[in-house]
Amino acid sequence: MRRRDLLTGFAAFGGAAAIGIPSSASAAPPSPTAALVSGVQDRLTGGPTGTTASPDALRSMLAAVRADFQHGRYRSLAARLPALIDRAESTAHAIIRPAAQAILAETYTATTQILIKLGEIGMAWMSVDRALLAARATPDPLTNAEAIRELVILNRKADHAGTAIALALEAANTLDVDGPDAPAAHVAMYGALLSTAGYTAAHGGNRDHANHLLDTAARTASRIGDGNHRYTGFGPTSVAVYRIGAAWALGDAGTAIAHAKTVNPNSITLPERRARYWVDVARAYAQWGHPEQTFTALLEAEAAAPEETRARPAVHAIAKSLLTRHHRNVPGITDFTSRLLQHS
Repeated sequence: MRRRDLLTGFAAFGGAAAIGIPSSASAAPPSPTAALVSGVQDRLTGGPTGTTASPDALRSMLAAVRADFQHGRYRSLAARLPALIDRAESTAHAIIRPAAQAILAETYTATTQILIKLGEIGMAWMSVDRALLAARATPDPLTNAEAIRELVILNRKADHAGTAIALALEAANTLDVDGPDAPAAHVAMYGALLSTAGYTAAHGGNRDHANHLLDTAARTASRIGDGNHRYTGFGPTSVAVYRIGAAWALGDAGTAIAHAKTVNPNSITLPERRARYWVDVARAYAQWGHPEQTFTALLEAEAAAPEETRARPAVHAIAKSLLTRHHRNVPGITDFTSRLLQHS
């Protein structure tokens, strides 16, 4: 596959004809990412079919979806997530009880998280609206805070940093985190909200506020250690990874790499989190002007979570830059880019 073909493919958002893939490839099944997005879109726009499930069955389906996301299993998500959305919606309509609404809220929160990762921001706004609507029908502050965290991320992506931070801090203040007996899930969500707020402050150019929020998140993390309470992956290691992204957002690549060197990536047990670490490292090295180290980090991200890494718009942007500017100095970038296009 020639470099010119690959660049044309990027310009056409991965069109098979544009990158010179043989015409027989047009009959191939859709990629895991395309199948996932299509299935979710059908459920968001088509309405529930009326197929209900018991709360226990829905909880089991939701746990499987969240495990798939945290392990980067997008092919499995393409099969599981649309079915979960349909059954959670149908059940919530048939059983108007807080428990059913809580499952629906968590389903749409997980859906929003996945859509954001895939860069499907328009659908993510639809999904988070449904998550918030269902969450408000429950008395659980944790369910509400979890949905609001995705709203915070979407506001950050819309360049509404002030609104995003205010939302995060307001949600954090509703959680039960006082005292040694505070529920670990509440403490983890509190810390995750502060981490997200700190990263958002960095995107807004406020270094002091970002550092303050991340320092507070770090103190919170020291109370519970590394873990995966309420699927947050929150702990001291996750705060350290947020510091990498915050430094990058502030334009300080050297500090970002210094933070990265304090983290042992092999200690990050969740593949999705480990891939995020390596993508953040790649972005920092790219900002610093080190193409070889950038590509090495991308390969590490791909090794950690292949399907997710190949689906992420941030990875495509970095790879496109390497291919355009450094293809002669970065052996393997052409093949890597081809893999991105064929799996997106």
